[in-house]
Amino acid sequence: MVNVTIYGGVDEIGGNKIIVEDDEEHKICLDFGRRMGYFNRFYDEFLQPRSKAGIRDLIELGVLPRLDGIYRDFFVNMFRDITPEEVLEEEVIDNASDYWNPGVEGYDGYIEKNDEPFLDAVFVSHAHMDHIQDISYLSPKIPVYCSEKTKLLAQVVTDVGKGGCEYEFYEYDEYEVSLKSDHYKTLFPDSPQIGKKKFDDNPLQEHDHLSIKMTQRKDRSRTRDYRTSKDGETVDIGNMKITSIETDHSVPGSNAFIIEADKNLLYTGDIRFHGDEDKTLEHFLDRIDREIDILLIEGTRVDSRRMLTEKDVEEELTKKFSEVEKLIFVDLPWKDLTRVNTVLRASEANDRTFLIDPRTAYTLFRFHLDHPDEYPDPRELENVAVYKRRQKSMLYSPSDYKKTDAGYLEFWGRNMAKKDENLVRIKERVEQGSATDDEELAWELAVDHIMNGVPAYKIRKSPEDYVLMINFWRMNELFDLGNLEGSYYIKCMCEPFNDEMQIDENKLIDWLEHFHIGYGSTTDEDGNKMIERSHVSGHASRPELKEMVKGLKPKVVIPIHTHNPKEFEKIADEIRQETGHRTEVILPKKGVAYEL
Repeated sequence: MVNVTIYGGVDEIGGNKIIVEDDEEHKICLDFGRRMGYFNRFYDEFLQPRSKAGIRDLIELGVLPRLDGIYRDFFVNMFRDITPEEVLEEEVIDNASDYWNPGVEGYDGYIEKNDEPFLDAVFVSHAHMDHIQDISYLSPKIPVYCSEKTKLLAQVVTDVGKGGCEYEFYEYDEYEVSLKSDHYKTLFPDSPQIGKKKFDDNPLQEHDHLSIKMTQRKDRSRTRDYRTSKDGETVDIGNMKITSIETDHSVPGSNAFIIEADKNLLYTGDIRFHGDEDKTLEHFLDRIDREIDILLIEGTRVDSRRMLTEKDVEEELTKKFSEVEKLIFVDLPWKDLTRVNTVLRASEANDRTFLIDPRTAYTLFRFHLDHPDEYPDPRELENVAVYKRRQKSMLYSPSDYKKTDAGYLEFWGRNMAKKDENLVRIKERVEQGSATDDEELAWELAVDHIMNGVPAYKIRKSPEDYVLMINFWRMNELFDLGNLEGSYYIKCMCEPFNDEMQIDENKLIDWLEHFHIGYGSTTDEDGNKMIERSHVSGHASRPELKEMVKGLKPKVVIPIHTHNPKEFEKIADEIRQETGHRTEVILPKKGVAYEL
């Protein structure tokens, strides 16, 4: 017997949260991502979750499932370790108990009552936010299984991304309630506050691959219990055997999972068969060397028959680049290293330099350090450079750039006392000529973009020599690039799929037209003007999904990650007519347990 309960990914794109339970009540969760579409119904750019009340608020809205035994105990019971009377009036405590408790039991509290955890592990298919972000709210005692590249990408996103409680899916901070000290800067001593725990020790932290040591910050964060497995490796959880199957998607490290219990379940994750030439549909079917009883299948593009390949995109871009006389703008996902390489090859074919975002440069560098045979050092690529945009003072002052905007090092060490081993001390030794080779390397890496980045005034001199990576959020760069007539903008991303994205598309078009930048245009079925795409999706098309179901011959199909789950009933009917094989299609409902 296998129980499957889906808490996210039902009648929506992304947000997968799928609990699978064996006959001994051991449970794993397949992904724990953000329900982006549903989340955006409530929140906006200037209305975001309250960090310290995130679990409570998001459970109330239905963004997070109301489950005992999975969430971080501190945020479930913030005031457990302090007497409420010390910080609040009795009346408040009596009349507002729901202020503090979201109505669920935390991870430790659940174990105290039941002598065993509710959830044994989370298996992450890939590092897109709609599959990983809400791990931020889970107890760090729950292990997270994924591929080595997914773990690395989660770390990279953490290094260059936003902070705060809802971005703690890789690293997390420990928090505590305390009372403000009586200090000359404190207006209200002994008033309660919640802050990060401080640590007195200040040890040296060595880079994972480079012999560079710097002191950690005092309030350093902790790393979650990530456990990696290679392609084809199996992990035992209770009576379940979970095998990772490497797949192709629009970020590195994507996996499908086979769960063997009384039944064999295959979870596809997000999957495509037209990006990596070594990961075709036939190759994937050959990897599934056992009978599949239950197929949890993503269906993002189940209504699309378009079957372009990444090679088609490269050929299209190479041709377009050859036709443009001035600067070329390309909008692409900064984590999609397959697409980055596609644009690079098209740039090389046209003798142009591809100017990339510092986040992409950092991602390429980190992947080079972990996988040097697959990913070259971006500093050594002839047709790649980092675009150095003006920030803060707008003077291109070195002090305007911090961490990964300045170079390839995510941490520079503390800079609070001379005893700290940090970049300031290293710089002093470099200038004095007493630095070690490792310290020389640290300095070079830390300021690489400041020293070698390409600013807008250089692009003005010869715009025909460059391809500039840009997106809607970087349109302010157009002011610095001079006369852009004759330039061309290419969109290498998916079409708008909600109202907010269409609004941004309309604004983007206004920017392009104001600066006389060319672009291909089309209209959608609702008559909205859109920019033409040079893009292949990270998701399989309807013909590919049908061939997958036909090849696997599952007894049960459960469609997820799709707005059109009923289309799989039509697919199952077509397969029955063609082959005689009957597949039951279950159209899942959120929070309903299916015993299979």
